[in-house]
Amino acid sequence: MGKLLARHRTGCVLPPSPGTLDVQRGPTRIALVRLEILGAHAGADHPRALNPASPRMQQEPVELAAFSKSRSVPNIYDRSQLKRYMRPSVPFDLSEGHATFLDRDRNVPRPASLVPIFESLRVAGLDERELASADVVTWRGNFAKILGTPWNTRDAWHMEAELVHGVAVLNVLEPPAALSREANRRGRDALMAYWGYSFEEACTGGVYDAPIDCLDAFCAVVR
Repeated sequence: MGKLLARHRTGCVLPPSPGTLDVQRGPTRIALVRLEILGAHAGADHPRALNPASPRMQQEPVELAAFSKSRSVPNIYDRSQLKRYMRPSVPFDLSEGHATFLDRDRNVPRPASLVPIFESLRVAGLDERELASADVVTWRGNFAKILGTPWNTRDAWHMEAELVHGVAVLNVLEPPAALSREANRRGRDALMAYWGYSFEEACTGGVYDAPIDCLDAFCAVVR
C-alpha cells in the first residue's frame, strides 16, 4: 500500500489507504492513483482476504495543482490551455487537419520530464506537504504501461526509477525499437495516431482553422 503522485498525457501521488483505488481519467496530463496490492502474503485477517468479492471503496481524485504546455512556452503554471467541452456536430471527419498536424519529436528517449509536476506543486505552495506524504511520483501514462503488461505481447518498455527522500520517482525511457517505430510511422498508422488529437479538437469547439499541435496541453496534478 502506498501513496502515489503521478500524468492524458500524466502524473500521480499515492497515500496509503487500504482497499482504495483512485484513478483520474480524461484529457488531463497528470493523475494520482491510490492502489491496494494483495499477494499470497496477505494475512487471513485482511478484510479482502476473508471476502475477496467485497466492494472496493472509491474516492474522487483531488486536483492539487495545474500547468499548461505549448510549443512556444514549454511550461506555464496557469490554466490557459484548459478547454471546455463543446458537443460536436456529428458525424465529423477525424482525419480533417491531419495534413497540417504538428507532432512532437519522436526521437527523444525521455519525452516526459517530471520537472513541471514538482514545479507546479511548488507554485501552489503544496510541494513540501504533498511530497512528504507521497510514495510515488510519475506520469499517469506509466500506469498504463505497467498495468497493461500482461496483455502487451508486442511493445517493450523501460522505466527509470529513483528514490528521492523516500519517494519513488518513475519516468519512462523509450527503448530504441519504440523510438524507431514511432519516428517512422507512416500512412494509416500515422493517421490513426492523429485521430485522438482530432477528437479532442472537435469536442472542444475546434474548427480546424489552425494546425493542431500535440504540444498544446493542460495538465492537472492530482492526489
